[in-house]
Amino acid sequence: MYITSWQKLIPLAAAILFLFRAFQSSWAPHFTGSHYLASLHANISTSVEDLPTPTNTPFSDVDQSLQPSASLESNEPLETPDLTHTFDFIISYYKEDTREVRKKMAELKALDAMKVYTRIRTFIYVKDEKANLDELRMVFQTQNVFLIPNRGREAGAYFTHIINNWWDLADHNLFMQAELHHHDNARDKLVDYLRPNTGFLNIGFHEICSSEDCYDPWVKERRFSRIQEIYTLVKQEFCPAQIAIDYLGQIVVSRRRVQLNSRKIYQYLKDTLESEMDHPIHTDYHHENFQDTVENPYFGHTLERSYGILWDCHYPRIAETCGKGFGALVARRGPGDTNDDKCQCLDP
Repeated sequence: MYITSWQKLIPLAAAILFLFRAFQSSWAPHFTGSHYLASLHANISTSVEDLPTPTNTPFSDVDQSLQPSASLESNEPLETPDLTHTFDFIISYYKEDTREVRKKMAELKALDAMKVYTRIRTFIYVKDEKANLDELRMVFQTQNVFLIPNRGREAGAYFTHIINNWWDLADHNLFMQAELHHHDNARDKLVDYLRPNTGFLNIGFHEICSSEDCYDPWVKERRFSRIQEIYTLVKQEFCPAQIAIDYLGQIVVSRRRVQLNSRKIYQYLKDTLESEMDHPIHTDYHHENFQDTVENPYFGHTLERSYGILWDCHYPRIAETCGKGFGALVARRGPGDTNDDKCQCLDP
């Protein structure tokens, strides 16, 4: 029987077709068009919903050298394509004992409440111009160590981080000084209240003040006259008669709440906070026990009390349910207390 040349190729073509179908069956779930496009659409939709609308406001004075590089932390994967459930420690550092700070940071990172996070990073903002940054990177096991001017108290570091990491903020951000005030009590607040839907959690304590005449309850001469203006700046409405204020400047806040305000507001507050002494802010009244310098402006103490205003947790009920003053700082959550928002504001 005569066999044409093309008939000789039939067995070879059949073998190639068999191999192709075997490959397609094995890999199709990963590369088929409908599956890939659906996955891509879901990722894009989530990203767009989480991010604010970009603005065209220039920030020419933002130091671009402060953009963070990849972290070297041992508990952080090198690749993190899924950025859900992320947590950042943002630390204002001066000359604190590095080993003691690292020890206490390790304690916080080991808490059960931290186990839900797939990425934990540490950012160190150094205000000591003589500090050895490479040594600090080794000690804290992170490349995110930056030297910034010693201006504006810890809020200067906090706002620097927000401005320069606007598109890479974690789901939750703990803003703190290198040494937490009342470390054990602050740790207990994280244990008792940090949840995936935490919006704003002060791990210091609260008080309530009159917005027209806001002062510390234990020193009535220590007044903070700009509280109303900060409220109006952020909310664009008149300030209510009473508001909750925050103490100790150590706050967990969600990305969602940070981005309730435009980046322009943080830049404005940072510029005011770090202004030279000829700025009108330095003509404000300040209590004799407090300084008012470029490094330690009295306005910084006002901002410390205003984080709840900035991040929409200024309602008096937070101080009423959680308690006020140092007594509330040391109080623990009881085993039968199921009220997650007793001492914090939750995100939807």
